[in-house]
Amino acid sequence: DAVALAPTYEAECAINWAFASLGAPYASADKKIYRDTNGFDCSSYVARAFRAAGAQVAARNGVRYEFFPYFGFTGAYVPTSSPISMWGGGYSGTNVIRVEKKDLRPGDLVIQFFGDNPALSQGNQGHAKIFLGGGRTIEAGGAAQVRVDMGYLDTGSYFTNEWYFRYQSLGTEKPGYSTQLAGEHTYKMQVGPPNATVIGNLTVAAPAITGHTRVFTCGTPMPETSNTSFVAGRTTATAAAVKLDGEGNVCIYLSARAHLVWDQLWSSANLGWGGPQDALVAHNQVRLLDTRKTGGRLPAGGTQVIATGAPDKTVMATLTAVEPTGAGHTKVFPCDVDGTPGIDNPPATSTNNFDNARTANLATVRADSSGNVCVFTSGATDLLWDQAVETNQIDAGAAVRMYDSRLPYGSPIPSNGGHRLNPNDPEKVVKIATQVPYAVVIGNLTATEAITASHVKTVPCMGLAESDTSVLNFPVLKPVSNAVVAQADWNGDICFKVKDWTHLIWDQVVVSDKLGYNNAIERKMDSREPIKRPVLIS
Repeated sequence: DAVALAPTYEAECAINWAFASLGAPYASADKKIYRDTNGFDCSSYVARAFRAAGAQVAARNGVRYEFFPYFGFTGAYVPTSSPISMWGGGYSGTNVIRVEKKDLRPGDLVIQFFGDNPALSQGNQGHAKIFLGGGRTIEAGGAAQVRVDMGYLDTGSYFTNEWYFRYQSLGTEKPGYSTQLAGEHTYKMQVGPPNATVIGNLTVAAPAITGHTRVFTCGTPMPETSNTSFVAGRTTATAAAVKLDGEGNVCIYLSARAHLVWDQLWSSANLGWGGPQDALVAHNQVRLLDTRKTGGRLPAGGTQVIATGAPDKTVMATLTAVEPTGAGHTKVFPCDVDGTPGIDNPPATSTNNFDNARTANLATVRADSSGNVCVFTSGATDLLWDQAVETNQIDAGAAVRMYDSRLPYGSPIPSNGGHRLNPNDPEKVVKIATQVPYAVVIGNLTATEAITASHVKTVPCMGLAESDTSVLNFPVLKPVSNAVVAQADWNGDICFKVKDWTHLIWDQVVVSDKLGYNNAIERKMDSREPIKRPVLIS
């Protein structure tokens, strides 16, 4: 059963190899020659099983390494380490992902240790085993201290903590299970009612190489635009607005092998609960700006005027920074933000944060009376503007910073006193008071200076159960932003919860009672789960 239920062919082979090694002698890490030949300690046993199965690790530097020795020690199962090499670099941004205990499948890995993470788990301070199902494992130096033998999922019997990992195949997909989607293909998934406009958070998970996505209405020509721009190894989320086809499907083109996740933030189907039916109608994106073609690359401190063709309307568009020189950020604002003609100074907010890689975000902004919006950039970069929505039913004001955890206590903007948010402290849920009960809120969420790569969720402010969805994925230390659409509660509050230590910033653009009552964010697509896997169409 363990082989049949393994999620990948590599996990199947690893289990078979592990059983073929039953009774092999235990060899501690100081006897390295035996770890590499006819003996094992716990971690070399697990890693060599996957190496024998042909498993490779697609590291976040774009290089592929053999599973052993990359994960040759329990201490290698940390989010990140440097430099990245054949000897390791952490699991963050690779195709070896963390899973929950409740989701364990045969062939998944169990890493046990003391403390908060496996970093100090050398020697007898850590343990590794392969899960077989039914509470059983196979391991070296576990139940039988001197050989490879069967064991148990003995959570908490000795070690104080354990993490669980799954290898995601880079090769042939096992039917009925979820390997990464192939690149240079288009996929579809039913996510809502026919012909509805939806806004979703599109996450590209563990991409093997750099690439992009295009979100569009199925049955129409695929636009020459982009939504998510991602780099190798970094899980990236970008909000997208799209009109569904006559069957309620969304189509997504994926340029490089990765997983796709769609968490639905808003649907026009909810306008039946209040608000005009045409409050927000999307169309396929149209590229209105590409400075690469005009020779108009912006210098650091430059401002670009974009003609949206929608005077005094709120527009939504994907803003992409292309080949930036170093780190920086953009600010999107009405050119007449102070109500007078001419280009004004940008507000003290940000729309897009970038390092030296192509980065995208969905911008929501009011065009001025001439139909123009302005984009300020702090770093030299080319810009793309791919527009999907124009509406006069909702008012996007100038972005207002409503929260910044980096600021000291006593600042006019709510903060966390300069401290990163603690994911383990229930009191550290970030509450934003919009002052409008049951309003739909649109803004830009930024995470920065994170200790490890993780994600942010919107959560009920009244302490109800969290969903499995996310609104922002963040890397280690680097700032990253994403547009968020959230539903305020009866107090007019929205709440965010971080899943690891990081700073958070919230810049608010829209608070509207014209967008209906939005249901809870719902995961509609997840290529890692068979039942929610999108369909290949071309």
